[in-house]
Amino acid sequence: MSFELNSFNDSNIINILCLGDSLTAGLVENDLHEPYTTYLTHLFKTQGLEHVVFVNAGVHQDTVEDIQSRLPALLEQHPFDFLILFGGINDLGDIDMVPESFTHDSPDDRVAHISFDAIYNQLMASPSLKSFLQLTIPYTAFDRLDPNEKNNKDALNRRILLHPCPKKRVLDINSPHLSFNHLLATECERALYWQDAIHYSVKGYQRLAECIYTGLYPILQEYVRF
Repeated sequence: MSFELNSFNDSNIINILCLGDSLTAGLVENDLHEPYTTYLTHLFKTQGLEHVVFVNAGVHQDTVEDIQSRLPALLEQHPFDFLILFGGINDLGDIDMVPESFTHDSPDDRVAHISFDAIYNQLMASPSLKSFLQLTIPYTAFDRLDPNEKNNKDALNRRILLHPCPKKRVLDINSPHLSFNHLLATECERALYWQDAIHYSVKGYQRLAECIYTGLYPILQEYVRF
């Protein structure tokens, strides 16, 4: 499949930065990693799009603030055309470790300090970045067991979905249409796609890649004629 780029770099390479925590790094267990970017590269190659290059910048245990701190150096290092942002689950974990926070504040209050604004501002200021895809924070086994955790996640996901940013597109990874929602999955699906309460299995990261492909491909079509 041939394609034509509109005002991209001279090499015709589409550079996509993948930013996040261990779910981007692809942690399965111990030192085993199977990042979604590996299978996502394969999916694009099967469509004849071998010039789409993914740079994985996932770091285990990163928070939104950590991602924000790393971002300037990454953007200076290379003129990325697009970006995938997948973070926030560790910030929610920090809230969940303080049970007394559940007693007084609403879920919106409990997540009010978690802000992607500084990241959005940096991405808006990047002259090379055309657009970015942000994923909502996925449901996990903990959300089945504790409604407070789910309520906090829902509050932060609402902000991800509704906060305006001109370059931003959002993929709701919990959407029933994607069939990758831990709360709606069967026990067989949970055993297949999740390695532990939070992290995916190898098959799970491949499924994540398929979901991201459905959100990313239309964005590229806005700028690339396939």
